[in-house]
Amino acid sequence: MQDRSTLWNAVAAAETRVADDDDGNHRHPVDVLLIIAEGQRLANDWGKVNVNAGDSEELKGIMTRLRSGHDVLPFMTSHYPVADMQLRPMPDDMQALLEAAPDYQAVDPGRGPVWLQIASGNDAAELVVYRTRASCNLYVVAPAREP
Repeated sequence: MQDRSTLWNAVAAAETRVADDDDGNHRHPVDVLLIIAEGQRLANDWGKVNVNAGDSEELKGIMTRLRSGHDVLPFMTSHYPVADMQLRPMPDDMQALLEAAPDYQAVDPGRGPVWLQIASGNDAAELVVYRTRASCNLYVVAPAREP
């Protein structure tokens, strides 16, 4: 995998259009490959799950609901057995990339979980995200352990 600065430079070079959001802020098209790279980084940080203490019970309830309704869940470009998944804090870099997408709508606290499909050109990724009521932190369903 390329280092982060190389990926950021590739994205900057590839951006050819800029959209304005409702507030007049410039927003760049989402780069799916960079989001996938951030997802890989998250998946590689198996021992570094720092869940906000106030969010724990809420997240347990959401995962119970997901496990009762689904056999598999998406993470990036693959699907995993729901028993092997957990809600993990979304990395700041991944969140910034998602929020920069022209059509991204913020996830309301306590709503969801929400399925996000990110596509650009021939690249695509899918995530399940949830924003907690207690802390308003954004979490992503990701593999609980190394596959």
